[in-house]
Amino acid sequence: MLFAIFPILFLWAHNLDQGVDFDEVVGPLALSLTVAAALWAFGTWLLHDARRAGLIVSILALMFFSFGYVNESVGNESGLSTALLLAGWILLTVIAVAIVVSGRGWISGATTGFNVAGVVLVGLNVFTIAWAAIAPGASNPTFLAQGAPTLPPALASTPPAHRPDVYYIIFDEYGGTRTLRDFFNYDDEPLMRWLRSKGFVVPAESATNYPRTELSVASSMNLRYLDFLTRKVGTNTGDEAPITSLLEHSQIGTIMKSLGYDYIHVGSWFNQTRTAANADVNLQARGNSDFSSLLLQQTAVTQASGNRLRVEDYRDTLYQLWAIRHLEQYRGPRFVFVHFICPHGPVVFQRDGSYATKAELSAEGRATAFINQHFFIDQQIRKIVTYLQDRPAAEQPVIVFQADEGPYPGEPTTWPAVPNPDQLEMKFDILNAYYLPGVSKSVVWPTITPVNTFRMILDAYFHANLPRLPDREYTFANVQHHLYEFHDVTTLVHNAIWGRPEEPRPIPSGVWDDDS
Repeated sequence: MLFAIFPILFLWAHNLDQGVDFDEVVGPLALSLTVAAALWAFGTWLLHDARRAGLIVSILALMFFSFGYVNESVGNESGLSTALLLAGWILLTVIAVAIVVSGRGWISGATTGFNVAGVVLVGLNVFTIAWAAIAPGASNPTFLAQGAPTLPPALASTPPAHRPDVYYIIFDEYGGTRTLRDFFNYDDEPLMRWLRSKGFVVPAESATNYPRTELSVASSMNLRYLDFLTRKVGTNTGDEAPITSLLEHSQIGTIMKSLGYDYIHVGSWFNQTRTAANADVNLQARGNSDFSSLLLQQTAVTQASGNRLRVEDYRDTLYQLWAIRHLEQYRGPRFVFVHFICPHGPVVFQRDGSYATKAELSAEGRATAFINQHFFIDQQIRKIVTYLQDRPAAEQPVIVFQADEGPYPGEPTTWPAVPNPDQLEMKFDILNAYYLPGVSKSVVWPTITPVNTFRMILDAYFHANLPRLPDREYTFANVQHHLYEFHDVTTLVHNAIWGRPEEPRPIPSGVWDDDS
């Protein structure tokens, strides 16, 4: 039984900085224990030997949960296909089980050895998890809320009568017009013109504040830069728990609820945006969390099936598109947050919205496949706008379409002091569009960045008098070890995006490493 839970505890212990909670782990633990117990009971009945059955179950559990690690390491190094490695892994498992079944006097000693090893491995991981839970940390919401912007007391106590619905919709890694043209030969200017014709303001020189999802969204949802985390936790850490806490207890969620809004969170599979602790309603298609998906990716079944998680990505996006159109059951006013993983990889959509198989991606080429998915998302943006604006003038909602970062999946994880201009353009040039019914378009300035999004909206609609922050762009030193060592690259970013001529540029290596 110990080896049925060890792989799960191991993965949990090594993802504590991702904000994995017990409620995400308890399901996999219970399922693994139940299956292991059933197999052990069946083996004991069949072999008339509980120890032998326990040893076999331990072997099966280890082989089942470890194949993903073997496939990723051995497969990548040797170039062997998943199918060939799996066949060898199954053969090795069968041989190990056969040896145990036919074994004689050594079974008792081997069982004792496995039990001791299991106790040690489980114990070490439990200690790591427990220490993280009881040790003082910087992820306490009250601690993180210190210094956060708040509404004037009079406004919070007496909200105005007119409170339009607010939709904050993030499309992951949706690059800006310059990036899409320069690197992908894709022109989204027709969509931008259409948005302007529908009353949107599309700032001319808008960039993300941070080139990574969790940093960017934590900053925009908390209306401030993240340098305060540098002062609280230092620069020599990659612990994302404070970021996860900021997202689960976002300041904009708290503010909107204080104004009488229902906070509806339409989450993705991404752990930090899957749910929000301070939301009134959390909606999501997938039962599996980011942790469960990561666990499944290491198993023999998922590695063999290949497309299972891609199909879930496809269904997740379709559900989110459906959910936006079916929120009438929740009383208004509504503050709706949606994080679409698309157009970030994996590429799962053809231009017409049908599922893109791996075979089709291979035939089309990944750059073409990415553009096909982008085209589909652009069409969905038009449909969302058409739906949300189909209501009386007095009920028109605020709509924000925004990207967290540009299209360079998962990279760079390390930023040098003077980054490559191509990397800066790809990661910082983003989609940013605002529909603000009933207020002057002049409230949006050309260089507005996500950190000022809700400061601007709260001031325009509720006279919150939150000061506008300087629009700056920052890189981080390293994800794993120096996440909060930020460097101001504002001038470099603007020179890279708008200070050099538009021209075709090669896609940097590594852009497609996310199995897109």
